[in-house]
Amino acid sequence: MDRSCNASIRAQRQSCLAKQQNNERTMGRRSVDQILTGKHPIVSSALRAVLYISITAGVFQSIFYATQHIDANILFAENMIMEWLQLGMLISCALLLKISSHQMRELHQGFHLLCLLPLIAAVRELDNVLDVYMFDGAWQMLASILIIYVSTYAWKHYQTLKQQLLHILSFSPTGLLISGFITVIVFSRLFGQQIFWQAVLQENYLRLVARAVEEGCEFFGYLLLLFGCIEFFVIAISSRSKKYSKMQRMDV
Repeated sequence: MDRSCNASIRAQRQSCLAKQQNNERTMGRRSVDQILTGKHPIVSSALRAVLYISITAGVFQSIFYATQHIDANILFAENMIMEWLQLGMLISCALLLKISSHQMRELHQGFHLLCLLPLIAAVRELDNVLDVYMFDGAWQMLASILIIYVSTYAWKHYQTLKQQLLHILSFSPTGLLISGFITVIVFSRLFGQQIFWQAVLQENYLRLVARAVEEGCEFFGYLLLLFGCIEFFVIAISSRSKKYSKMQRMDV
């Protein structure tokens, strides 16, 4: 009788300890989620907007400062400082979207597909490096492999992706992604054309000017893409927080 009572007491203690540890982990996750998703005043939507504005201003002010101390030909040349920073932003975008795909399982395929697009752009940014250190045409081959994978993945999950992408496009950060895409693909290419700056500067024309304008516009576009990916990450964390809240209420 005593043995059965002791066993029952030990089982109750272990059960209580397990519930306590689970509650502590859940509360820890919720406190982190509150900080990330704007439930805590530190990172409300307004303050995140101020943060993005400050980052943009700080980055371009740093570029202005760098031009005073670094040769502009080095700063804006192929595969130099600016392009490596752009590469870092593209990889960050891919990582944030991939994390979002794991946090929002109901939109996993959609975010997974989106995270591959910055990787293709990153391969394009590394064109000279890959051609020099691997072989001529290496970046085209890698980009082609990624494009084939994206196309195959989209064909295989067409119906699911159609629904998920429509859902993702309804989120507000999509506006930042579209703005960044237009800035990088359209505006920077057109505004950085040599023929335009030759007409504007005439005998004072320098190829470096057009190059700096194009790289600066691209950099701003990549910043917009990064901010959009951060916002999607925040939405994903917020979604996870709501799920944990529901689970905790069900446990109670």
